[in-house]
Amino acid sequence: MQLNKMPSESRYQLTIFSYPSEEKISDICELLYASRDKNLIASLSTVPYVIGRSFPQEEVLKLNQIFRTLKVGHRFQSLSGESENIEYDPNNEKKESLSQKKEVAKNSSFKKGAPFSKKIISIFFAFVILAGLIFGAFHFSPKFIHTEPATFKKLTPVAIPEKFDAKIERLLNDVEFRKSKDLLWSKAKVQLALDQKDGVRTFEDSEAVIQYSEGSRVIVKSNTLLIIGEKPSVDTRTVKLENGTISARIPPSEETQRLSIETPTGTLEMVSPKMGDAPQPETRIETKMKDGKLTVAVAQGTAILKPSLKDAKPIEIQKLQQLTATSTSVSAPVAYSPTLSLRLPANNAQVAMDPQGGDTISFFWENLGEKITYHFSVATDPEMKSILLSEEISKPELTLQYLDLGQVYWQVTSTIDGIAYKSEVRRLYVQKNKH
Repeated sequence: MQLNKMPSESRYQLTIFSYPSEEKISDICELLYASRDKNLIASLSTVPYVIGRSFPQEEVLKLNQIFRTLKVGHRFQSLSGESENIEYDPNNEKKESLSQKKEVAKNSSFKKGAPFSKKIISIFFAFVILAGLIFGAFHFSPKFIHTEPATFKKLTPVAIPEKFDAKIERLLNDVEFRKSKDLLWSKAKVQLALDQKDGVRTFEDSEAVIQYSEGSRVIVKSNTLLIIGEKPSVDTRTVKLENGTISARIPPSEETQRLSIETPTGTLEMVSPKMGDAPQPETRIETKMKDGKLTVAVAQGTAILKPSLKDAKPIEIQKLQQLTATSTSVSAPVAYSPTLSLRLPANNAQVAMDPQGGDTISFFWENLGEKITYHFSVATDPEMKSILLSEEISKPELTLQYLDLGQVYWQVTSTIDGIAYKSEVRRLYVQKNKH
């Protein structure tokens, strides 16, 4: 294959069909998308996977060498048909075509007759570039993501503990844990069992979902420190929210289950709905502790707040109500509208698209739970009145192959047990991609 004779405008489509390990998937995601978003990683893990953009010759040659070093099976297919394809299968290296090997050699500094000093210099710079890419992927990306092993369909999943009191069900980006007897924090992993007095902390744009054996879940949101509390009785769980935001969900149960959230400003108590003949909605509550101020919002069910303020009486917070409390005061409950958090693209992001060139754009937002339907909308105005696109989706993500050029706005809404959840409206600038 004449790599050194490829037309300068040649473009290639990339297909990835194997990885040496799960860990390499997040590295490749960082390399291709400059992101470690869990939804992107989940998509990349389902092989064969076709990348939603084309690549120029210069980038193809660089990526081909990096993928070979990392033992990632891949194929660059010429879109024009003027050049031959570039393919690498780590499981079938010995059968690689002789012509391809010769052409790789022609485009390196190891050409026949090249001075020895130039060969050494080429080796040095190649090593520095590769080491920099790998080091940067691990150490400089603020979005180190773990996803459920089940999403990696081609890889061996992590064994789920047969018996557990609490475990980490899902992770997003930078999350750490600390066992009760340890001084140092370690990187958290999916399916990690948690015991009493163990700590979990998240950083910017990070999240952890803690699942209890009876089905209750605590979602630890960005920049939060939480301690697994003691278990005073069989039907009661406790957590200590030192700082940050958590969401708690308790499904209906035949035997009453209780969750107690302890904060420096007060203790919040919530119980499971009674399981009846008709389906019952789960209790959903969001608790935020920041700068000595506690905010409690109830989307479904009820909760009781016991303020730490001396002589303060317990306060019942009803569905769609919220209140705030400090060390010196407690507000009365006021109306609350549940929200839905958007992930990507960021507000005011700029993207380039060309439908004929195979460009795509992906949208990601908060996962509100299982069997949830989301309504995705794109409009020409921030009030979302002039709708350009409207889609119903069962997953917290959507990829589009076409979007109107210019300034557009997007929003996601959902309804859970009759309660409306609405995201902010984000602005997006779309321009034509000039390949």
